[in-house]
Amino acid sequence: MFYKTAILLIPILLFVEPKVNIKEAKILQQAGVLEMPVTKKHDTGDGWVVTLNGKHKLNPILETARGQIRVFKRLDAAVGVLFEIGFEEITIVQ
Repeated sequence: MFYKTAILLIPILLFVEPKVNIKEAKILQQAGVLEMPVTKKHDTGDGWVVTLNGKHKLNPILETARGQIRVFKRLDAAVGVLFEIGFEEITIVQ
């Protein structure tokens, strides 16, 4: 019975968007795992979200302390956080 439950859960886990908070992003940046962050308009058009592209191919989205996708109201706020994490270059997509 257990194996049937485990098999049903695996496809669901494959579609969960990976997310990281600022502290985790700093650690990944210092380890040299992250390459170029991409800042783009949120799907709703109300703000900006940050995807952290890297060698790991997960491309996690920056999240809040409560585990929600972090949506920045202003682009300069998103860029400021990325500089704080340690990035020197940022890609912005509209």
